[in-house]
Amino acid sequence: FTKQFQYLSADRISPQASYEVSDYYIRDLNSLGNHGEYTAHYIAEYGLTQLPIKALKHPDAPSLSLLDNIDKWMSEISPGIRIHAELQPAMNVVSLNYAFQQGTEMTADFKPQNVGFGLTFVLPVLTTILRAKPGDLVIIENPEAHLHPAGQSVIGRLCSIAAENGVQLFIETHSDHFLNGVRVAIREKVIPAQEV
Repeated sequence: FTKQFQYLSADRISPQASYEVSDYYIRDLNSLGNHGEYTAHYIAEYGLTQLPIKALKHPDAPSLSLLDNIDKWMSEISPGIRIHAELQPAMNVVSLNYAFQQGTEMTADFKPQNVGFGLTFVLPVLTTILRAKPGDLVIIENPEAHLHPAGQSVIGRLCSIAAENGVQLFIETHSDHFLNGVRVAIREKVIPAQEV
């Protein structure tokens, strides 16, 4: 396996007060970890980098930066959400918080333990897909876990866009909503049926 490979287990990170740091995983292996345990670290370090695949840019994202697009795709699952990942070098951990935009106002930060479990569970899935490059091989087990059906469909659509732009995806799912997201993407000519 090369730096163009990412596997995400169905057993992904859960909400925690802080998350692990690993320069070896995010820089040398170009990996978020098999459980997505280095996702917060990756976002803290590379959140301002540009998406490798411009087609993955969310229509409402103000730029091609990874963080802007994570925020907007996550907003499809939980409206108005903003991700704050910050390296805490003194403790060698990363803090991850969520804030929510309500009109023109922004809430205070919430710890992952105080918001829906699905947000933290899906963050590695979105990050993996958005950072993928053409030619990458991505394997994800149960990307739909702990998500509302509408959010499951969003993940199906996002996977379709990535696949149409050269990312090879193997998805293990039990979700008809995920598959419906893929079906709608076919119907809307995001991806041809033979490429699914």
